[in-house]
Amino acid sequence: MNEFRITSPDGKLELLLSLQNGTPFYQVILAGKPVLNPSPLGICMTEVDLSRGLTHESIAYDAIDETYSLPAFKKAVCKNQASTVLWTLQKEDKTLQIEGRAYNDGAALRLVLPGEGEAEIISEATGFALPDSAIRVYAQKLIFSYEDHYNPVPFSELHQNPFAFPVLTEALPGVFTLYAEAGVFGNYGGSHLRSTKENKRLFTIQKAPDKLDNIHGKYPVTTPWRVIMAGSLGDIVESNLLENLNPPSILKDASFVKGGVCAWNWMVENDSTKDIDRIHDFVNYAAEMGWPYYLADGGWPGHIDIPELVKYCEERNIKVWLWEHSAQMRDYQTAYDKMKLWSSWGVVGLKIDFFESDGQERVAQYDMLAELAAEFKLMLNFHGATKPAGEIRTWPHVMTREAVMGGEYLQNFSTFLPMGPDAAHNCTLPFTRCAVGPADYTPVTFETYLTGTTDAHQTALTVVGTSYIQN
Repeated sequence: MNEFRITSPDGKLELLLSLQNGTPFYQVILAGKPVLNPSPLGICMTEVDLSRGLTHESIAYDAIDETYSLPAFKKAVCKNQASTVLWTLQKEDKTLQIEGRAYNDGAALRLVLPGEGEAEIISEATGFALPDSAIRVYAQKLIFSYEDHYNPVPFSELHQNPFAFPVLTEALPGVFTLYAEAGVFGNYGGSHLRSTKENKRLFTIQKAPDKLDNIHGKYPVTTPWRVIMAGSLGDIVESNLLENLNPPSILKDASFVKGGVCAWNWMVENDSTKDIDRIHDFVNYAAEMGWPYYLADGGWPGHIDIPELVKYCEERNIKVWLWEHSAQMRDYQTAYDKMKLWSSWGVVGLKIDFFESDGQERVAQYDMLAELAAEFKLMLNFHGATKPAGEIRTWPHVMTREAVMGGEYLQNFSTFLPMGPDAAHNCTLPFTRCAVGPADYTPVTFETYLTGTTDAHQTALTVVGTSYIQN
C-alpha cells in the first residue's frame, strides 16, 4: 500500500493519502486524533472509471505562502499558507491527479484529469467518512433554494435525505469539522452529499439533482475543491480557507466595491416598490440613517423611472441597486445590454434572483454575470441562489448571496410557523451557512415573538450574520 502525508504549517493537522487495492483514500488527523476517517477519492468518466484499479505514478510536494486583501471581507488581510501535494495515478492510458492542501484550519483536495478534447463525467466517488468519535451532525436537507434549517441529524437517519453543503460535525468533544466545497464554477457545477443505508456515515459527492445528464466539459477536467475545515467553532468562523482555494480577483480596479447598509421596502410593503412617493420615504429614511444604498426591488419595471430615482438618491448621497429575475439574464447579449444600460443610468448594484439550481448550466450563468458586472463596475447580490464557495476572492464585487432561511420567512406567521427562522436557527447559522460566505439574511424584524426571538435578538442579527450589502 502506498501512503503519503503532508502536515499543516503549524504541525497540528495532517492530510494522509493512501492507495488501497487500487482505490485512493484520504484521511484528516488533528492533534493526533482522526477528525475524518479514511474516505474514498475518484471520478467516473464515460470512457473509464478512475475510482478503482489505479496505480501510483509519482508524488510531488510544495508549499503556498501568500497574503491578499479583499475590498469587502471579514478580515483586512487573508493568509494563504499551506503544505501541498500533487499525487499522480494511472489507469490504462488515463491519468488522475489528486491535489491536496493542508492548512492550519483544515484540508482540501480536488481531482485533475489532464488531456485534450471533450470530457464527460458520470459521477464522483469522493466522500467524507465520519470519524468513529463523531458526536453529532448538523445538516440541511437539500432544497434548490438552500432555505431551510440546519438541524442535528441522528446517525441512524443520515441516509434518509440528501444534504446540502456545508455540513457541520462535532468530530471530537469541542472539535468541529465543516464539510464544504470551494472553487465551484460552470466547468463542473455544484454538488451535495448523500449516504446509503449500508454505510450511513460515509457522505459521497452527488451532482445537482436537476442535472439529469452527465457533466460535460473539456480536458483538462478539474473538480471543485472538497474541503474539511477543522478546529474550534471560532476557527471555522474566522477561516478564509474557502477563499484561498479560489483564483485571484478578476478586478483590475476594485474601487467601486463598497459595502454598506441598504434600505429595502419590499419586505414590509411589497407593492411599495411600484410607488415612487413611498420609495422617496424610504430613501429619505436611509439618508437620515446615513445608509449608502437603496434597493429598487421586484415591481419597479414599468412603474419607476430609474434615472429619475438615481438623481433623487444622489442628491441625498445614496446609490441605487436594482432587482432582476435571473431568467431575464440568461442570454449573454441580453445581460450585456441590460448591464450597460443600467450602469449608464448610474445604478451601482444588481440583485439577481431565482437561480435555484446547482446545475452546471446555472453555475455557468453566475460566471457570466460576474464577469459582465466586473466590466460595467456593478456590484452583485445573487438571491435565490446556491451557497457561496469562496468565490468572493475571484469576484469581490459579488457582495452577498441568499441561500439562507432569513427574514423573508417572518412575513406571514400563519404560513411559515413553526418552520421560520427561530432563535435556534439563528444561533446555528454562524457556524454553518454563514461560515462559508456572506448571507443575504435581510435581518432585523421586530415583534417576532412567536418565533421565540426578541427585539434585542433581531437587532444583534445585523452583526452576527455577515453580508457585505446588508438589506
